[in-house]
Parts: sequence; structure tokens; C-alpha cells
Amino acid sequence: EELPRLPSVPGSGGDAAPVALELSLGGPFDALAARAADALTPIPGEGVLVARGPIDLRLNHGEQSIDLGRVEGGRHRLVVVQSRGDGYVDGLTFAHQAGLLSLPEAVARARAFQAWLGQAGFAVLPGADRLDPAPFTTMPSDGSEGVSAAGWDEAAALLADDGQAVTAMELYALRTAGQLATVRLENVRRHEREVCAHSEWRGEEGREWRLLVTISPSLAPVP
Repeated sequence: EELPRLPSVPGSGGDAAPVALELSLGGPFDALAARAADALTPIPGEGVLVARGPIDLRLNHGEQSIDLGRVEGGRHRLVVVQSRGDGYVDGLTFAHQAGLLSLPEAVARARAFQAWLGQAGFAVLPGADRLDPAPFTTMPSDGSEGVSAAGWDEAAALLADDGQAVTAMELYALRTAGQLATVRLENVRRHEREVCAHSEWRGEEGREWRLLVTISPSLAPVP
């Protein structure tokens, strides 16, 4: 959940100017690291690059480049993963907000991002249901089978019910012929309570949700 602590990099604090960076899945990992300079820092031996300062991130997507927005440095970093043994970029995960959100804000942002991905060519491809989890599926941390909501309203009600103790929900998965985007909503307060039953939530009341976006290579499902 948390990456190893890394030494500070000059200019990577909260007042650092954002760095514009374009990323291509399947591109050379070393070339990306060299092009990113201090904007992305490798974790030795892990095959990943992490962002410790703000990045205006773009994804090379087919013949176009699409804007994924600003990824802040700090606790929830942009993480770029290298495919093992191949030396190419295999995927990226980032928090789709600068800080924690209220549940209505998080749901609204997730819905807007789904529409935006649709405009960029991502969709539910024929046969994807054989590969991807059902939309609005809870992800119990104890490994038990999750429960799926019927739509956005039911999903929001399920997440809002503290008695249900839903820590994470897979909201949707969208594909192009070559890429997969998944969006997950997590409750940080409930996660911390699961990790340590006696922990006290020190975040802002009512603002405890984060959206995590993962984009990775995809084999298009066969209809």
C-alpha cells in the first residue's frame, strides 16, 4: 500500500512547478526514465518509477495523445511499472485527485472520468465481461466474494452505509484494442481501521475517499 521512503529530490516539494510528461505503454522503460529526469524516480530493484512532484500526465494512445490531468507528488504517487525481463512500460497507476474527496465528489469525478475515457476511445468491448469484474463490485479485504451494485445510485448508497464497511469498490473497466483502464474507489479511513483496529482517523471529516486509476496493456476480448 505504501512505497518505501525515498530521499528528497531538490525541487520536488509542493511548490515545485508541474512537469509535462507523455507516457506510452509498451515504450522503453529506460528511455522514459531518462526523459523524465527527476520527475520520475526509480525504486532500486523494484522495476518501477514513482513521481514525487506534480506531473501533467499525457498518455500516448494509438495515434493521439490524451490528457490524463495533473498527478500530484506526495503520499499517493504516480507509479509506472516495468514489464519483468522485457524492459518496457507495462502499466501505470495514479490517484485521480490532489487530495481526499467526499463520497459525492468522488462519485461525480468517477462518472466524469468514465465519460472522458469514452470520448478518448475506451469502451466496454464485446466479451469484456469474461475478463473484467462486474461494474460496481466491492473488493473485500478478507478475500471473500464481493457484492455488485446495479448502478451508480445503488453503488453510492452501499458505499455511504458505514455499517456495510465497504473499503474498496471496482467501479468500471474500459478497453481499447490495446489498453485497459480500471477505476477503483477506496475509503482510506476504513482501510486504516482494518490495518489497525485501534487507529484513529486523523483526516478531514467526510473527506476520506480516493479514486485510483490503472492503465495497462490489454488483449481485446474476442466477441
